[in-house]
Amino acid sequence: MQLVVGLVGLWFVALAGADVRTRRLPNNVVLPGVLGAVVGVTIAPDAGGGLLMAGGIYVVAFWFGGCGGGDVKLAAVVGAMAGSVGAAALLVLCAQVLTVGQAVICGGGGRRSHIQAHGPALCASAALCCGIW
Repeated sequence: MQLVVGLVGLWFVALAGADVRTRRLPNNVVLPGVLGAVVGVTIAPDAGGGLLMAGGIYVVAFWFGGCGGGDVKLAAVVGAMAGSVGAAALLVLCAQVLTVGQAVICGGGGRRSHIQAHGPALCASAALCCGIW
């Protein structure tokens, strides 16, 4: 179990680092997590509610231009990791608070180059809510 927690932690660091540097979550890093979430939902169907809750919220944000496709995929994965609708809702709320905090501290600016990366906040929220930290 500790190996899995360590690997997920390293995966979060890789995702957050890539998102901060490039403002993109690369598919070759995110998609293995999506595959793991789909397998996890087949094993523990209750996790499907969390996947749909977090992923659905980010799909709406994506639709309105508030995040990218990688953020939607990552949100679905961490929603499944949360395991329930309530835990996923808490995770998304925590991620939004962290994203807003990041924008306030770093200065949002409103220009495209200053768009806040959602990946680090999603990873940190998932680590906190799922006990990885």
